[in-house]
Amino acid sequence: MAKPGFYNENINISYPLIFGEDAPFPSWLIADFGCIMLPGSGFDADEHTVKLTRVNHFAWMTEFIFTTDAPGLLGQALVFRITHGEDDYTTLYAESTGLPYDPTDSNNPGDSSSDSSLCDDPVWEGWLVVGDVSKIANGDDITGAAPVEPALIQSLEGGYVSSLNLANTERTRATTPEDCRDYCWPFVPEDVYVRTTCLVGDIRLKTGYNSDLGHDPLSNTLTLHARVGAGEGEPCGDTKLTDDEAPPTGRTTYDGAPRCDEIVRSINGVTKQFFTIGGGSGVTVTPVPSEHKVIIDMGLKDLALCPDLSEESSYEGSSFGPDPCDCGPTP
Repeated sequence: MAKPGFYNENINISYPLIFGEDAPFPSWLIADFGCIMLPGSGFDADEHTVKLTRVNHFAWMTEFIFTTDAPGLLGQALVFRITHGEDDYTTLYAESTGLPYDPTDSNNPGDSSSDSSLCDDPVWEGWLVVGDVSKIANGDDITGAAPVEPALIQSLEGGYVSSLNLANTERTRATTPEDCRDYCWPFVPEDVYVRTTCLVGDIRLKTGYNSDLGHDPLSNTLTLHARVGAGEGEPCGDTKLTDDEAPPTGRTTYDGAPRCDEIVRSINGVTKQFFTIGGGSGVTVTPVPSEHKVIIDMGLKDLALCPDLSEESSYEGSSFGPDPCDCGPTP
């Protein structure tokens, strides 16, 4: 803890703030200050600053409001409050405040005990040593922007892991051919599916399907490897990304692609990339490209049996239903 002589000197100079002769805040307001930027603040000492932006006076107390331009702290503030009648050089503490906060509204002094971080942890905190309390109690509201000495700001951004989040990235999904209706998914596809957040305490990791988990105590690292058959082995069926995941309408796989037994891979034992199907005596082949169909009509035309048949197949293409999830061309 600093000695009184240090504080006596500080209330006669701008420290811990930086300002000139036209400073909006008197030097006797604050004797010392310091703050810590925690993970999630996004603070970069080369780009961002902390400033005292307002002093609000009330009948029973005075509050000091500090703000920063760090991206993770926009709209948040450190609010220190001292009750009139306290001793000079009293030390105050505050954590990041959950806003909205209107510094011009004396009836809305904020709540220094709340915050708006993802895991209900503060994203910055600080301490303040007040100066001459008697002058502070009889002062007026002050608005300005006095930067804090950079050496008084400690940043722990990226310095440690405070919690773990669990999520799955989107899988590769099948798409329909050009000019065809899109698949209808019974859920809303996302780039990332968040399962849970803010896991803290003792966390146990285990291998999953086709994965290895390695631990190196010397480097204090965990390494995940993908390897067929490792860990829990290969899954017996499709695995879901989320509890709500389901195949699109008309499909049986989660990614929407047809299974091996749902496509034509051979005809009469012949397997090739392209098939040429031609009609012969008594057989008429009619392609229907718009419906991805080939109609084979065993009409017995040109055979010894001569039934009364039309020259062409009597098949009429079926019309597509109005349901946007049915297979068909784009309207």
